[in-house]
Amino acid sequence: MLGRCISFRYFALSFLGFITLFALLPWQPQGPFDARDWSLIEGLSLTMPWWVIFIEPFAAFGQIIAGSADFRLTALAFAFWSGVSSWCLVFFRHGVVWRRFVSASMVSLFVMWCVCTLILLFSFVHFPGWQLQNDDVQWLAADLQTHTIGSHDGFVRVDENLRWHEQRGYDVISVTEHNDPQGSFYAKKLAHSTDRLVVISGIEVANEFNGFLLGLGLNSKLPVKVWQRGEKKFSRRFSQEISQQHGGAVISLAWRLSPEDVETLVNDGVHAFEIMNAGHPNIPDSVRNEMLRMEREGRIRLVSSSDWHGWSGASRTWTLFRVPDAEKMSHQERAEAIVKLLREGSSSDVIPIVAGYQGDVSLLHTVFSPLVETARYAAELSPLRLLSWWLWAIVIGLLAHGFKAYQLAPLPAFTSIGLLSVGAVLLWRGWELYQIKPEGDVMLSKVTQEFGMMNVYAAVPLLCVGFWLFIRTFHGRSQQSC
Repeated sequence: MLGRCISFRYFALSFLGFITLFALLPWQPQGPFDARDWSLIEGLSLTMPWWVIFIEPFAAFGQIIAGSADFRLTALAFAFWSGVSSWCLVFFRHGVVWRRFVSASMVSLFVMWCVCTLILLFSFVHFPGWQLQNDDVQWLAADLQTHTIGSHDGFVRVDENLRWHEQRGYDVISVTEHNDPQGSFYAKKLAHSTDRLVVISGIEVANEFNGFLLGLGLNSKLPVKVWQRGEKKFSRRFSQEISQQHGGAVISLAWRLSPEDVETLVNDGVHAFEIMNAGHPNIPDSVRNEMLRMEREGRIRLVSSSDWHGWSGASRTWTLFRVPDAEKMSHQERAEAIVKLLREGSSSDVIPIVAGYQGDVSLLHTVFSPLVETARYAAELSPLRLLSWWLWAIVIGLLAHGFKAYQLAPLPAFTSIGLLSVGAVLLWRGWELYQIKPEGDVMLSKVTQEFGMMNVYAAVPLLCVGFWLFIRTFHGRSQQSC
């Protein structure tokens, strides 16, 4: 026990030294960058809320995952390496081989379960994220694709959606519910009545290219046609309807498109493309290059959207629109100015912004992404956020010393407290999601109860093991201390 605890101390000190080293390097991996060419944009900055210093080490795992080039691959890599490492630590000890194999397998599976529950925690609980700081009032920061419980796969209320965007530096958003714009109209009405950020009414529909289109600037008195399976030339008819009848703009997601689809959609009347989508960042270089070519020719605009359905508190995408005298305009005038720029603006008036790199990475980067992305996270730390790590290390060290004074093993004690804390938060969040009710005329999402129960199921093993460890540790069954 003593040897393992000393090893853990060396590991903790080595980890603190690692993040301190990268935090002190003159490296700015977060940007903000122009999503078209990854150039650093002057005059803008990204900040975290000041109060993050109180929880920085506990929010770090979520920031590492959410800030990675591809969060899905990084999450899988973390789960894999955690399982392999824990299996090796248990198996390569003295004892009967078959017992070590069984014990190692059980511990490895539980550790991987813990990693998955942490991913759930940071997916469903909104920890702090980047906020875009822009002091030039002629530029408006927008998120042109976001969802609420009015979409079948959204699980965030309208008011929470508005608050999330306000806290992260957005001036304008478009609520683009799937196939039904009622949620968007409700959000626009709520934002206007409470004098909050500008909401552009919108809708997201599938098309015949196995992709998706956004219609922005909708008139609530006019219907909107959605795609029917097998329907050809839908994109052309949809673009004409949004442009001519609603006076709006059409944006295409780049996800699932081929380079040939891009030009076809431009000819069909699509005004802009998402060169960056935080929910679907894996856009092939060939599609990116085709979109960039179209923008250089002045045929389209390129935007950067979050596609936020309520997942995590991370924010990585903004689109800047140059709107002179924006501070003198009403909500409706600002919305109309944004739509006009989407239809007719130049590449210098519409700038897609991204925090950090999102896109294709090498196989080596993917395999070792836990190490690479942790270094990237450390390089993003401000002095106060780095100080938070050291202060919490001192606090935990003092607590460990106190545990030893009472003949308690600190490592099992901290593990039990951590498991019980994470399990309790997941249980609370799951119950909160399960109880979400419809708002106004908005149809309730189909996934709120499903996600709620998912959190509950994930919490139960943590609570059981955490409670068992708590009883075992604090009732004196573990007599050796660290």
